[in-house]
Amino acid sequence: MRVLAGNPHPQVNDPEETDQAERRAIAASNLRIDAATAEVLRALDAAGVGALLVKGASIARWLYDGTRGYTDADIWIRPGRVQAAERVLDQLGFEKDVDESGLPDWWLEHASAWVRASDRVTVDVHRTLPGLGVDAERAWRILSTDPDTVEVGGYLAPTLPMPGRALLIALHAAHHGDASVKTLTDLERAIELLDERGWRQTSALARELGAVDAFSTGLRLTPAGAELAETLGLPANRSVMVALLASGQAPMAQGFEQLAQARGPWMKARILARKVVPPRGFMRHWFPGAADSRFRLVLAYIYRPFWLLQGAPRAWRAWRTARREVRSSRG
Repeated sequence: MRVLAGNPHPQVNDPEETDQAERRAIAASNLRIDAATAEVLRALDAAGVGALLVKGASIARWLYDGTRGYTDADIWIRPGRVQAAERVLDQLGFEKDVDESGLPDWWLEHASAWVRASDRVTVDVHRTLPGLGVDAERAWRILSTDPDTVEVGGYLAPTLPMPGRALLIALHAAHHGDASVKTLTDLERAIELLDERGWRQTSALARELGAVDAFSTGLRLTPAGAELAETLGLPANRSVMVALLASGQAPMAQGFEQLAQARGPWMKARILARKVVPPRGFMRHWFPGAADSRFRLVLAYIYRPFWLLQGAPRAWRAWRTARREVRSSRG
């Protein structure tokens, strides 16, 4: 601690003043994100693009009365309208964080990040939600039929109904694993706030959406969630991919499961070839420096097979362990 000249007492910050400053910073950040969210949702609506706000203000207002900050806006786009939504974002000054051109469907994440430099706002464009076992069209039809609403930036934004929000929190916990403090904190808070009837509705929704494995796994990442999973009669996880995600295993271990699930040697060969030689847009993001140098991009392609070989043994062991655990839970 620094001692001021002429003052024998060390300078310390007033905890109450510090707390107030943090609250003001959170409120200012949330207002900035909400304003951009409203701008995006209005533009999407004007373009005839269906959209649901699935996180951000809709979760923070429910779980924390709006006192917790959020770093981006998560918007789920109606299936078949993602390209139209991306054109709207481009017109509003957002840029896609990762060039996904050339990536096959099986490689794409459930969402893509779009960033705007002028106000430092990120919008995650969701094609679907993580952990679902039904196609995006069916999931959208089920979850958008009777949406709730939340006011953001003066715009009344449609959002997931209560069981859908609770389900998403558990699914995100499973997707990010036991190392994600934020998602586990959200889960614990949701368990405190939602009664057993609400969780039984959420459980029924998980079954309808083919998301029981991810739902059960996400709940079981906390002691209170594990108790709730038993109360709801949820089965142990039966999905190797869900087990890998929940344990925080690297994408390479997940790649082994993709190969195992691929139908026929031709599809397995295609997956392996694409993993070794991804599209240039992906490589420019994966390898530092390759974005602005053709020479470094060539180096990235040369380096990638060696990187895969180096990490393969550890990833293989993690995949085998997950398979054994899932098989034993079935037994």
